[in-house]
Amino acid sequence: MGTPFASTGAKAREILNQAFIETVIDEATLNAINGPYVCRPDAGPAWRETCRYGHDMSLVEYNLKLTPEQRLEQRQRALNMILDLTEAKPNAPE
Repeated sequence: MGTPFASTGAKAREILNQAFIETVIDEATLNAINGPYVCRPDAGPAWRETCRYGHDMSLVEYNLKLTPEQRLEQRQRALNMILDLTEAKPNAPE
């Protein structure tokens, strides 16, 4: 007999795999994620200071290229994944 969480792990993996499949990352974005962040030369002083401090601003730049509707869709997909994972785990804290 398996552990009480054996099926939960499989369900969580299924949810995560589906979320990954739905979120396709193009090659340029993948390379930007895996490579070092290069601060844009036209960046303002606050942006440059944030880069100097060590923050990777590539995800901010990526999200700013999306429309408000696309950002809301991303947020909803992430929220749905969290809710699905929470539901998949028995006795999860609320």
